[in-house]
Amino acid sequence: MEPSPQHSYGGHPPNSGSASGFTIPLTCHRTRIAADLTALPTVRASFAGFLAASGVPDEDRPRWELTFTEATTNAIRHGALEDPYLHITLEWWAEDAELCLAITDPGSGPPSNLAHAPFLPEDPLASSGRGLYIIADFCDTHEHWSSPLGYRQILRKRYPFLTTPLPGSADLDGVLIELATAYECMSAFHRFGTALISANGPASLLESAIENIALVQQPAPDFLRVFLAPTILPEIRDELATCRDVLTHEHAPPTVANVLATSSSTIWDRDSSIAGDPQLHHYSHGCAFPIIADGKTLGCVVLAARNRPSAFTPTELSNLRTLTDLLGIALANANLQVHRDDESRALRELEIAADIQRTLLLPPPAPTSPYHEITLRHRSIYEVAGDYLEARLDAHGQLVLCTIDVMGKGVSAAMLAALFRTVFHIELERPENAEKPLGDLLRTLNLALTAQLEPLTTFITCALARVKRDDATGTAIAEIASAGHCPVLALSPAGPAAQIEPTGPPLGLFLDAEYTTTSLKLAPNNPDYPDTLLMVTDGLYEWNDGTTWWGWENLVGLAALHARHDPDTFWNEILELATCRTSHHSDDMTLLHYRIL
Repeated sequence: MEPSPQHSYGGHPPNSGSASGFTIPLTCHRTRIAADLTALPTVRASFAGFLAASGVPDEDRPRWELTFTEATTNAIRHGALEDPYLHITLEWWAEDAELCLAITDPGSGPPSNLAHAPFLPEDPLASSGRGLYIIADFCDTHEHWSSPLGYRQILRKRYPFLTTPLPGSADLDGVLIELATAYECMSAFHRFGTALISANGPASLLESAIENIALVQQPAPDFLRVFLAPTILPEIRDELATCRDVLTHEHAPPTVANVLATSSSTIWDRDSSIAGDPQLHHYSHGCAFPIIADGKTLGCVVLAARNRPSAFTPTELSNLRTLTDLLGIALANANLQVHRDDESRALRELEIAADIQRTLLLPPPAPTSPYHEITLRHRSIYEVAGDYLEARLDAHGQLVLCTIDVMGKGVSAAMLAALFRTVFHIELERPENAEKPLGDLLRTLNLALTAQLEPLTTFITCALARVKRDDATGTAIAEIASAGHCPVLALSPAGPAAQIEPTGPPLGLFLDAEYTTTSLKLAPNNPDYPDTLLMVTDGLYEWNDGTTWWGWENLVGLAALHARHDPDTFWNEILELATCRTSHHSDDMTLLHYRIL
């Protein structure tokens, strides 16, 4: 016996005005399942609940469930070939006193002759071959269409007193589940927000984030990890690495490494799409979102499941992205806090260094005498400086002039300047050094400092002058020795300035360095002899206006005009020139002026 097919169609769906060729009522229940027969009982139970809520007579419900089973089984076996990576879509609804079931699969449908005239198998004991016959025998209408996109069929049966159910049974369950999920997400966001405020540190904050990410996923993920990018500061990375589910980028699987490198998300719903990833290919569904803040990728959140029944929903992905973004803000704040702590610590160190310089490096007043005039001037570009100058008496009461320049700037240079000052004072207090040539004193200072400075690969330039006055004649002998420092200028009432060049390398470089001493006669008001010594550091002449250097020659020329009689006018003119010609002066400026009277 063959049922007479009623309204059976083939080919493309009729045009009903919708984008897909048919209209689905708003009360339609739709579900998408993997092409796996084990998924059938769960979705059939949902359909059975819909039948009861729709008022389908009790005697028809078993036949509807049988029809549902046959049609869905055909779609899984023949349409999707039981490939678990493929999916079929099921929809059911009630409208206009008609109950409808629609099934879409990726196949091409049954042969045309069988679809239009289904029949029972010749062998009554055959285990298959009855599905189309059962469908056609029970339903009033069996519509079906095939296209390159797949095969779709709609089964319809009229019930005169059938009413369209309000969202109840399975539909109501779905609404309640959606509401429960939304509540869980809101709760998770609230808990994470509270953690942002009250967390004791990045580690506790990250643990809270991982916990809340897991809570907004149903079912719970089998794999949840956070991988940290190299942009995370070492202080934070070391703390976060103690968390159980946190790993550094060195341990990232290829999929995660690509996310960290490209800052692009990755979502997969079948393990074949990440078949080359040895750590993640066991998980059929997963996603990896970059943690981004302030334009930097700070890490990656990876969530995966082995046997998830369906793909991640847009709501789940949106919630995960939101929590990931919040985590990015939290990690960026942790990074910023480390920077702030470092800056605060550096500022405190700078304050300490400035105090040290004020107490240790501030030169004492120069020795006064009716026979000489000494001017000391210094300006630092930072709170602390590496330049140092001093005029003091040695163990025999002889006047010693000193100017140094430490390589580098700021705190480290100030510390080395303080070290030099300590050694310099110790050596001047030794009576035997007052009898030695000044070059020998430089050699002693170099031996003492090289052992301290050699591991630091830094050095100190130094110029020394020792003035011995002859009270009988009113003249003086100036001994000058220089360790890599800029020349010492000897200025006279007439003629060009004499330049005493360095007599050896900077201090702190070579243990066996030797230094010689240059001597010259100083006399007041005598054009044949200089009466002024000028010692400076390179910050007084090594600056430019953006195109040309002012340079040493200009300094010497200006010194010949002003420095002998008015060192302050000379100093102020240098400062004004440097300020006017350059927007950023990058070195300390130091001047020591001695004039015999």
